[in-house]
Amino acid sequence: MNILKRMQRQMKHFWFSCLISCEERQFFKLEMEGNTIRHRGDKNHNFRDVTYFEKNYKHVTNDDIRKLRTWQNILAIVRGFMIAFFILFVFIPIWWATCPWLRRFCVIMPGVELFSFSKNLSAPNEFGLNYTRHFFMDFGSSRLGIWHVFPRSRANDYQKDTSVTSEDFKDGRPVFLYFHGAGGTRGSKHRVGLYKTLTSSSIDAHVITFDYRGFGDSSGDTTGPGMVKDAEAVYSWLRSLVNSSQLFIWGHSMGTAVAINLVSKLELVHNPVALFLDSPFANVIDLTRLHPLASIHRYMPFFYYFFAAPCQQDLDFDVEERIKDVQVPVLIFHAEDDHLVPFQLGYDLYQRSLRDRPHKVTEFIALNASLKIGHQKLFKYPPLPEIVNSFMELASRIS
Repeated sequence: MNILKRMQRQMKHFWFSCLISCEERQFFKLEMEGNTIRHRGDKNHNFRDVTYFEKNYKHVTNDDIRKLRTWQNILAIVRGFMIAFFILFVFIPIWWATCPWLRRFCVIMPGVELFSFSKNLSAPNEFGLNYTRHFFMDFGSSRLGIWHVFPRSRANDYQKDTSVTSEDFKDGRPVFLYFHGAGGTRGSKHRVGLYKTLTSSSIDAHVITFDYRGFGDSSGDTTGPGMVKDAEAVYSWLRSLVNSSQLFIWGHSMGTAVAINLVSKLELVHNPVALFLDSPFANVIDLTRLHPLASIHRYMPFFYYFFAAPCQQDLDFDVEERIKDVQVPVLIFHAEDDHLVPFQLGYDLYQRSLRDRPHKVTEFIALNASLKIGHQKLFKYPPLPEIVNSFMELASRIS
């Protein structure tokens, strides 16, 4: 019986708190006097319409008010959790699955570069590249911005305003075609650092780098298949100017998938000498599941259908299946402290390459976490020039 009375009293307190809160906001002013609540009427101190309160709640005490406020706070917290749960596990999954623009912005991130001041891509010297030629090329409906970074040994031969011709590459130096990953532009700090390593160290190579459609100063809308088409167009143009024995491809992060898709489609006579992959991944499904942005959702039911499958459909890279069709030597770099593309994804691709290309050369360089290379700092790895030179020599002998 006592329990029933307590429950009735609690319900009375609950409805009283709702009424008091509502009236307090709109009409009334309440004040505490001793152990009881005193009603002072509406904003005009008119008591005609407030007899209900005086009649029914004139004996409500301070303790009752504190309990009511506690319940209100608990209800507010529960309501906040319910709203957060709805946003995180209902709204965001549905929005992600049904909005291609959102996926493109978060996954490919065309032109998105955090913590960096914008610079003029038409002036490579602003990026510390003093012997670099900037130009545009039209490929179908896209206009791509391209840089040609000269090797250090050819610095005196550099001419800023001349067009690129086959004469520029008759020095016999290696030529790297660089495919960058998601976000930023070809002028991002870590990419410029790699260009300098490839051109100014003992490698002493040419570097051709460009922005996919929708990135940097390139026109068009970015998609996974569109990135591959741009890579094919630039490779076809470059191959018409460069001897195949000089040509190498370097891909980083998402650019590794672009590079693998490109090389897997080439005929043997059109192949580059070798393929360098920095922080690659074996498939888009695992990349989506292990990405830091998916840390909250990766364990939820139907993660594949709401998150992974739409990303796989958008990008359409199919790296695992295409690696078997790559006919050139492959060198993979992956840092153990890479938090964007986890180390295991690169190692899985290495194992897949060994299994599907048993008679082709595949090497894997694991970078210890103590080196703090992460996802973007391979250019700071001191032995890099020696490793690249050795692998180029090996690949040249094989080809």
